Amino acid sequence: MRTADLVRTALGIADVPVVGAWQLAERDYGTLTGMAKRHVLERFGADAFTTWRRTVDGAPPPASPRQIATWECMPPPAVAEHLEVGAGESSREVIGRVRPWWDQTRDRLPPGACALLVAHGNSLRALRAILERLDDATLTGVNIPPTQPWVATLDGATPTAPVHGRYLDVPAAKAGIRRIEAEGGT
Repeated sequence: MRTADLVRTALGIADVPVVGAWQLAERDYGTLTGMAKRHVLERFGADAFTTWRRTVDGAPPPASPRQIATWECMPPPAVAEHLEVGAGESSREVIGRVRPWWDQTRDRLPPGACALLVAHGNSLRALRAILERLDDATLTGVNIPPTQPWVATLDGATPTAPVHGRYLDVPAAKAGIRRIEAEGGT
């Protein structure tokens, strides 16, 4: 929400309403929450890292109540009332909560409308999977560069047709993707 407010201010459209959606919350990483990717790799090894972070069906183990009690930053109540905090989610589960939100949102957009979606990496990755109809193997390789707008044009697209987008600043997006890949992915 803070990022959306900053973007609206920068674009001079501060009067445009912001609509929050719990479905776009970042993926719950369970016991991995708050751990740097390199620490996950060091502590649990490459196989677990890949399974939990990159595969579509792999979910990290849940966090213990003791671990959750140490977290300084908790999801807002609007998210916590819908998701089990600390349970750990797979990418498929994130897609499962983003898809109904997208279907409802798409159906409410008037023809020719322009909407800005600000979300976390894995929620955006889930939306890309839905829009582009990505198979599991392709989705495993998708990385979302932070702060790089990706534009998808829906005009004339049917709800079942794949939609492809483009980054506004391709060189910056590619550099961001390389950085994310070097860290172990989105």
